[in-house]
Amino acid sequence: MTLKLRRNILSYLSYAVLISLFCNAITKINFESLEIIDFVNIFGLVFIFASLIWILIHHNFIVIDHKQITIYKDFFRITRIAIADIDKVEESVGIVSNTNFHLKNGKKEKFTNSNLKSKDLVAMADFLSKMKVINVES
Repeated sequence: MTLKLRRNILSYLSYAVLISLFCNAITKINFESLEIIDFVNIFGLVFIFASLIWILIHHNFIVIDHKQITIYKDFFRITRIAIADIDKVEESVGIVSNTNFHLKNGKKEKFTNSNLKSKDLVAMADFLSKMKVINVES
C-alpha cells in the first residue's frame, strides 16, 4: 500500500510570483552597462524556472510506502527516510510550521507543512498510525 500526497496549489503559485518578479527585473536591464545584480537576476530566473519544472515533474510532495518515506523538497532535494528508523512524528500547527520526523539515531528530518493541504497531513498521520510503526504527536 502506497500513500501519495500532492503539493498544495500555493506551492506552485509562489514559484509563479518569483518568476514574475525576476522577469520584471530582467526587462529593466540595460545591456550596455551590466551590473552584478543583473547577473543575479538572470541566474535567479533560470534557477527558479528549473525548480518549477522540478516540482511539476515530482508533483507528489510525499510518497509513503511500506518501507520508506520519500519527500521531494524544493530546489532539487530528495529526502528518503526508512520507516524502521523513525521514532516518532511531531506535527506543528501554523502557516509556516514544520513537521518533524524524529529518527532513532537522534536526528530530525523536517518538511514545511505549507506544501501540503491540512487534510493531507491528517491522512499522513492516519496512514502512519495504521502502520503501527511510529507514534504521531500533535
